[in-house]
Amino acid sequence: MASKSTRARSGPKVKAVRLNTTLEQIRARVEPGRTYPQGIVPLGPERVRRAPRREAAGAGGEDKFFPPNAGAHTHVTFHGGTVASNAPVQLIFWGSAWHHASTSPSAAVVHDAAAKLLAGAFMSDLVQYDVGRSALRTSVMVIDPDPPPKPLLTSDDDIIGLVLAVLRANELPDPVSPDRPIICAVVLPPNAAEEHSDVAAGAHFWGAIPDIPIDPDAVTWVAWIGNGDLDRIMRTLGHEIVETCTNPNGDGWMDDSAGSDDVDEIGDICNASSADIGFGFLVESYWSQEEHKCVIPTHFSLRRLFRHRLDFSINRSLRTTVPQRSHARGKVDWVLDVSTRF
Repeated sequence: MASKSTRARSGPKVKAVRLNTTLEQIRARVEPGRTYPQGIVPLGPERVRRAPRREAAGAGGEDKFFPPNAGAHTHVTFHGGTVASNAPVQLIFWGSAWHHASTSPSAAVVHDAAAKLLAGAFMSDLVQYDVGRSALRTSVMVIDPDPPPKPLLTSDDDIIGLVLAVLRANELPDPVSPDRPIICAVVLPPNAAEEHSDVAAGAHFWGAIPDIPIDPDAVTWVAWIGNGDLDRIMRTLGHEIVETCTNPNGDGWMDDSAGSDDVDEIGDICNASSADIGFGFLVESYWSQEEHKCVIPTHFSLRRLFRHRLDFSINRSLRTTVPQRSHARGKVDWVLDVSTRF
């Protein structure tokens, strides 16, 4: 079904759209009775420390910041499934409230903060998980239909249905490559709350949804980000990006050593352990297998990059089981991706 678009109050980084559909029709797109296992960003007190402008650490001379460590007894292992390497991030700001000048932070401010986060060294330590850095796509602002207003709650079905509606209306401003799945992060406005917002600041769904109108084999991973100040939005977004990349389908990198149904992903272990490393907003740390502690990379390390590329090439030749990458068509693709986005 066609949709109407408008660029009023939206710059080149954020495209405002009106979908020719209703909330009820959005919900009808979702398979009835389906449940969505997901990794959440638990609500909790912040453990914040301001990083110095430059802090070198690690035997290899890497530049990293080590916030308060919450993972002393962590046993993260790879479960034989999928990682999402170099998966582009698509922000979808949902709700007409994002269109109002009084909304703070604005969609443009969040977009610019996300661009700064992804352009920096934040994701560079994920190379140890065979994950390359992600790029930020042009954002979308869906100003109609609105999500359910408080005190009503936005459901998991609403989030999944909205992403499907945007995809099927062909409203993504940047082209989607069939062999490069994307991560769609739905950012809720101040007047909306997700059904799990009493326990979570955000979440990513395990498993991808098919992107039927673009390519039958293409997939999209979905996350939601609750509203708040810029610190909260950005620490939640960073948390969900690193977890979606390292455990997109629930069979990647996790710590399930407790033997229960609950598992920790590499962001959960370091939850709310954040720092301002000079961006002007909080960045949340994630678990490093190499350092065995929570880290926030602050600067790139070419020595470390090339060491991991060599390790990866050797391991790919020797191992019979390697992480499946969301888009890689072989060793050459990986080397090219890491060379251009390390």
